[in-house]
Amino acid sequence: MKDKLRNKINEIVETDFEKALAESSIGQLDEYGNKLRVNNFAYSLRELTRHILERLAPDNSVRNAVWYKVADPSKPTMITRAQRIRYAIQKGLSDDYLETLGFEADEVIKDLKSEIDNLSKYTHVNESSFGCTDEIVEKTVKAITAAFTGFVDKIKLCKNQLELDIEHSVDEEIIKKLFFDTLNDVDWLATHYEVMEYSIDSIRLTDFDNTGCCFQVEGTIHVRLQYGSDGDMKRDNGFEIYKSFPFSTSVTSTFENGKMVYDTELNELDIDTDSYWE
Repeated sequence: MKDKLRNKINEIVETDFEKALAESSIGQLDEYGNKLRVNNFAYSLRELTRHILERLAPDNSVRNAVWYKVADPSKPTMITRAQRIRYAIQKGLSDDYLETLGFEADEVIKDLKSEIDNLSKYTHVNESSFGCTDEIVEKTVKAITAAFTGFVDKIKLCKNQLELDIEHSVDEEIIKKLFFDTLNDVDWLATHYEVMEYSIDSIRLTDFDNTGCCFQVEGTIHVRLQYGSDGDMKRDNGFEIYKSFPFSTSVTSTFENGKMVYDTELNELDIDTDSYWE
C-alpha cells in the first residue's frame, strides 16, 4: 500500500523539495519502533499536500476561475482546500462543460478533502493517536491512497477528455494546412508534390490554465513526389516516388465562459524529411 501511495504522489510532485518531502513523509511509516510514526506521517503528508495544491492552484488563478465564489464573506481573500483541489483538476473550465466531457469532480474533491482532514486528527498527539496499531496505520494509508488515486486520476481524465474533445477541430485545421497551404519542407524535395493522406498519431495536452490550453500534435503524412513536369510524366521522362514523413505542430484553443472555443490556432507544421536522404 505504501508503494502505491508513493507512486501516485510521485505522479504530481515536481520540485526537489516536494520529492524529498514525499519520500520522507512515507518513510515515517517504516519507523516501527517510533510510537509517533503515524503522527509524523500525517503531519508531513498534510504539509506536502498543502505545497502541492498551492503550486497546482495558485491564489490568483483560483480567484479568476469562472466557477470561483467567495466561500466565507468574512474572509473574502480565503481560498478553501476544496477550491484548490477543483482548480487542480479542471482549471478554468466550468462544471457544466465538464459534464459534456462525461464526468464531474465533486466526489473526488470531497474524498481528498475528507482524507486530508482525517490526517489532521493524527497531527495532535493524544492517547488515541499515540502508538497506533498496525491495523490503524494500514487503514489510514489505504484511505489516503484511495483519495490521492482518485485525485491524480481525475487530473489525467480531464486532460484526456480535452484531448479527445479537441481532436475533430485539430483534424479540420490540419486538413487546411496540408491540402491548401504550401508545405515548404516538402515542396523543395521535388518538382511537384501531392499529399495523399495523413494520420494523427497523438494529441497531448501540454499547457492548461484559466485562459485556454495548448496541445502538441504528432502525426504522419504520406506524399507523392514527382520529378519532372506532367508532360515529362506522359512522355516517360519523369518519375515519381511515394514517401511518408512524420510531422509535429502545436495547437492552441481558448476558453470562453468556462468552455473550450473551437477556433483553434494551428502553428506551423514541422515536417521531418530526414528519411528522404536515407
